Amino acid sequence: MMYLLNVILCSALFLLVYTLLLKDKTMYHFNRFYLLTASLLSLLIPLLNLEQKNQTLPPLQTVTYTIFQNQESTPPVQMLTAEQPFWSSNNTQMLVLGIYILISSLLLLRFFKNLYGIHSKIRRNQKLPFRNMSLVLLPAEETPHTFFSFIFLNKQAYQRGQIEEQVLQHEFAHARQAHSADIIWIELLQVFLWFNPLILFYRRAIQLNHEFLADQSVLEIHHNVTDYQQLLLQQVIPSDSLNLTSHFNFSLTKKRLIMMTKNTPALKLWLSKLSVVPVLAVAILLFCNAAPKKLESVDQLRTSSGKLQIREKTSPAPMIQFFRFPATKQGVSPEKLAQYDAIVKKYAADENSLPMVNKNISKADREQLEQIFKQMSKEQQNKQNIVFSMPGKPLRKVKPTAEQLQNWQDAKTYGLWIDEKKVSNSALSGRQPEEFSQVMVSKLTSKALHHNEYKYQVDLMTEDYYEKYLQNHQKNKNKAMMLYSMSRPATK
Repeated sequence: MMYLLNVILCSALFLLVYTLLLKDKTMYHFNRFYLLTASLLSLLIPLLNLEQKNQTLPPLQTVTYTIFQNQESTPPVQMLTAEQPFWSSNNTQMLVLGIYILISSLLLLRFFKNLYGIHSKIRRNQKLPFRNMSLVLLPAEETPHTFFSFIFLNKQAYQRGQIEEQVLQHEFAHARQAHSADIIWIELLQVFLWFNPLILFYRRAIQLNHEFLADQSVLEIHHNVTDYQQLLLQQVIPSDSLNLTSHFNFSLTKKRLIMMTKNTPALKLWLSKLSVVPVLAVAILLFCNAAPKKLESVDQLRTSSGKLQIREKTSPAPMIQFFRFPATKQGVSPEKLAQYDAIVKKYAADENSLPMVNKNISKADREQLEQIFKQMSKEQQNKQNIVFSMPGKPLRKVKPTAEQLQNWQDAKTYGLWIDEKKVSNSALSGRQPEEFSQVMVSKLTSKALHHNEYKYQVDLMTEDYYEKYLQNHQKNKNKAMMLYSMSRPATK
């Protein structure tokens, strides 16, 4: 939604600049380029990612779970979980997407219908060559209009010599300068960006500028402005031409007649053109996607210690993610589920709490849990507090910055672990980024806060420890991991 809003605001800025600084200037070719480029840049600029530097904490938005194995566990990293409402944001997004697709499909159908109508006109009617273009002679009385290299004229008027040379020159200018390509572009924008009301203003401005260009071409050959203006006034009749064409009497306004006699000084033209440069810079600063500088994205599992490594994400993850772990379509019986719950319940402090993370599970119970879990369906697996998963890829090297090492010495905000051991924040004093090969910052929930001493947990690996981690990961890459999920209420 933010992207769509930025598209509208960016297009509004460019249109405002055109209205205030460019519209009244006799630089029609530049204005054509500006309007087309502005309509394109309005789509592209909000997609640009300008990275904000010196951002210590990456935003974490994922639901995770903690690994525990038959060894002493390190402090768990827990993230916020949320109840799934009956009508979730995903349902709303699907509804909005459905409405968008429906309206765009109807507009696209209209677009192709208009194209087919033009094609039918060309195919059914007589055509004559004209200056590398084609004259299409129509039996109906229509205003002269143009579509790419086809100029549409009333057949009787043309055969009787009633089509003035200025009219033909005007339509020839539309065809020679390929104004139909601009109209096709803006028509497609309207199909897919119909929610942006400014597209209609862009279309109007582009088509009016086409008329200025065509009028300019006529007056370069026929220099009598008054006679040409009188001819235009005589041609004011209702037009039945399709909206994809350029027709002779489009927007015959006072403005168009005035622009025929206007002459803008060269210095003013150059200043107007140069004014576009700072506007472009402002648009990029205001509407680009400014993202905080992130630590390098890493995978989730750290198998050497049995502790979950959180992967940074920019969008919420599924409640539980499984890596290549088998499941069945039919699932297990209620009796098997009860047996699974009974084993899990043995490792809870009481009937109303979740299993203890720091309590060892016997080898026999673990094997039995894994066997039953493997026979469950995906739906059944997603409902368990204790789940199994295969390890992901090893964590890639991520080196902190010197500024981050300085910031993490604040014990009120950060808890610090180096090589899986809790250490004092002052241990980073005098340390250099080159000494570390892996770093992860995790935001803790209220359940994981250590008496409100800090809000974030920082895990660092030295170079030697990281090499040992890689070796251990390679050794255990085919072993299933037991995970402790926070995605559902405690077993009762």
